[in-house]
Amino acid sequence: MAGSAVTGGLSMAFGCTSRAPHGGIWVVGLIGKPFLWILSIAAGVLVSAIVVVVAKSFKPGESDEQIAAEIEAGAAAELPAPRTATPARTG
Repeated sequence: MAGSAVTGGLSMAFGCTSRAPHGGIWVVGLIGKPFLWILSIAAGVLVSAIVVVVAKSFKPGESDEQIAAEIEAGAAAELPAPRTATPARTG
């Protein structure tokens, strides 16, 4: 949401206008000040990427490897032994 806020705020501050009610990047030809509008989008994408990287850098408690090992150990203990296929007996 931070990236969207930056994009919206910049596009409003730059005075970008849109004659299309919707369409995203595909209506760039109908945008007033299209280069500043694209710059606004790029700035919002950059802010979103930074927020995601920072948020994913926090690791509370165990590492992903420890959690995966515990899941595999628990799953292996709960599963029955694999059965082998045997031909059907007739007669």
